[in-house]
Amino acid sequence: MPSPLYIENILWERWPIPTDPACNWRKEFIERIQVDMFVEHTLQDIISNEETQCAKIVLLADEYRTKALDILTSIYNNKAESSITERYYAGRIIHRIKKRLADDFWRTQPRLGAGSNGPPPTAPTYVGMAVLANAIDPVNDMDVHNQIMSLTKQFQEGYLNTPTVNEFEKVQRLVQFLHLEKGFGAADIYYDIQNSLIHSVLRHRRGIPLSLAVVFQAIAHATNILGVDIMSFPGHVVVRHTEPITERQMYIDLFQSVKNLKARDDITIENIEDAYKKCIFTQEQCENQLILRYGVAVRINAGPGMTPNEIYARCMRNIMNADGNTQIRGRDDYIRLNLMLTRYSTSLQMALSYPPSRLQLEDFCIKIAIQYHPEDIDLLSPWVSRAHRLNELLSSSEKKKLKRKPRIYDHAAEHHVWPVGTIIVKGSNGPCGVVIGWELHYDTDFDQPTTLHKIFLESTQVETLDFRPSLCDIRRNMEVAEQFCNNLSIGQYFSHFDIYQLRFVPNDILKVSYPADYTASPISGI
Repeated sequence: MPSPLYIENILWERWPIPTDPACNWRKEFIERIQVDMFVEHTLQDIISNEETQCAKIVLLADEYRTKALDILTSIYNNKAESSITERYYAGRIIHRIKKRLADDFWRTQPRLGAGSNGPPPTAPTYVGMAVLANAIDPVNDMDVHNQIMSLTKQFQEGYLNTPTVNEFEKVQRLVQFLHLEKGFGAADIYYDIQNSLIHSVLRHRRGIPLSLAVVFQAIAHATNILGVDIMSFPGHVVVRHTEPITERQMYIDLFQSVKNLKARDDITIENIEDAYKKCIFTQEQCENQLILRYGVAVRINAGPGMTPNEIYARCMRNIMNADGNTQIRGRDDYIRLNLMLTRYSTSLQMALSYPPSRLQLEDFCIKIAIQYHPEDIDLLSPWVSRAHRLNELLSSSEKKKLKRKPRIYDHAAEHHVWPVGTIIVKGSNGPCGVVIGWELHYDTDFDQPTTLHKIFLESTQVETLDFRPSLCDIRRNMEVAEQFCNNLSIGQYFSHFDIYQLRFVPNDILKVSYPADYTASPISGI
């Protein structure tokens, strides 16, 4: 039954619908309107008052959680009416909510290392993978459970409609369904974070061995196929199926190249045999495949498969490896700002498999949190071993804020620095950036002051230049502006791009530090 909670273009999809038949819909409707209004009002406070920012982000995220997601998502997706700053902070609050929900989920899971003797997991493995994906990529809106159930239904209706199918045949048909008909297979670029996020794997049908194995196991369990485990090897993961009665085993590896997809009725016997040959192995064949692939002899043991927490930890390490190996521009920043901050709030200590780097990792996470997501400091506290270090860095950060004084863009400044919001190019053919700060240092021994420009680059890096960079030409200026507008991180500094002044407009917080920059004369010489 469709939800009665709909008005104009507002539909509450993420706020759970009451199941009580005696629900007072009027009261429910009024509460939701009030929450939306409060969220919108608080968001305006957040983007205009730096001092209370963290407290109010935490309030919205921790107090309202899923109740705030609908209005925040609406603001985030509304490019036409929402400023870049509004969308940036809406996304930041959504991220905090997803991390808090993830934190709640991990607290209900068995302790890592409990093994098969520990308490059973409280949710299917794919649910935990979805929680992890939401915490890293918070604005994705895919309902992973519905996607898995949809694939399960299609598999049941198309391949399990005869009562005589045994467990072994069911697994073979699941390989046929996922690999031949749906096209699940090896990703083109192995080291890409999206290949480890289950919502992306379900959307694009490409992944790495672990994520593909989780999808296979999820559908197998949903169709009551018994004896399906995920087995871990150095550098690889496969699915093992053990037939309950005969204990006959097969090993499934969907990490294979995918050719042309085929409709169910167009799949030939030759296609099926080829898929089985590529994806299904005996124990001996699987061991030989691992030798061919990695050059190391691996003996498959008969022990239990990976526990859910071991799968989550392996997934985190895969994402870390993507950070270290990928050549995609900006990927390192994406991991730095999302995975590292996600790690303490979602995995707790699951991914901390390298004790020697523990202290360096703590320092790195603390510094990144203070610089980019200070509202997440409270999530650090439970597992940071050196509380005094956290307090030191926090104190240092607060002192820097107190030292900041407004810089006035006057007649003297305009000869040496560009006002904030100006798009510049670093070097003759270097990367473009937007000026987010500047300083003039006068020395009595020199006639000319020393100039510093703080710029926000296309890669989302912030860099300080000790020279006056060049302006972009008009054509490149507009192209770069569009790229920056699609990168919401710049919303931390600017509200929108002024197509007449050809520069970004500082938001309320940046205007406090640079009150006269935007009212300066239009930039000439472009």
